[in-house]
Amino acid sequence: MPRKVRCAVRGTAHLLIYDGRNFFWCETVRLSCSSDFYDSSKRYAGLVLYGKGGSSKFELNGHRVRCGYVIIKDSSELGFSSFLDGVVHGDTFHSVFGLDELPEDLVAEGFSITGGEVVGRSGTFNTGGDMQRASLDLVEELASGWRRGSVQPGTTATVKDLMHLL
Repeated sequence: MPRKVRCAVRGTAHLLIYDGRNFFWCETVRLSCSSDFYDSSKRYAGLVLYGKGGSSKFELNGHRVRCGYVIIKDSSELGFSSFLDGVVHGDTFHSVFGLDELPEDLVAEGFSITGGEVVGRSGTFNTGGDMQRASLDLVEELASGWRRGSVQPGTTATVKDLMHLL
């Protein structure tokens, strides 16, 4: 089971994440190249990765990741396998990284998007099931740009400038 985010605080140019052991400082948010493009008729599952093993820069199965790495996948395209904890968010993770187990030292949060609305719920990744408010606000801003097409898969934006993309 991955480590849960205990606290998220958003400043004017960063997002500070705390998992009970480590602090992760996010100055940028990247929509993964593996993310899907928006279609209003689809439902999506998403993840925000913050750290692994106490580091905000890490590698997972050949993918270089840093704090603020966002994945958004069409949930109808996921396999919903039972080998990972958390069916929807576990499969979202597997669809990008190809790993059959969630790393225990991974720090991430999960969300979904239905009808354009972001819902920050994940029993696998979120403390008490809900995303922290500061990180959910940031995902909502990113998702707004993604829905309008100003944020495409592969886009990296600073936390400070993300509001200007909207």
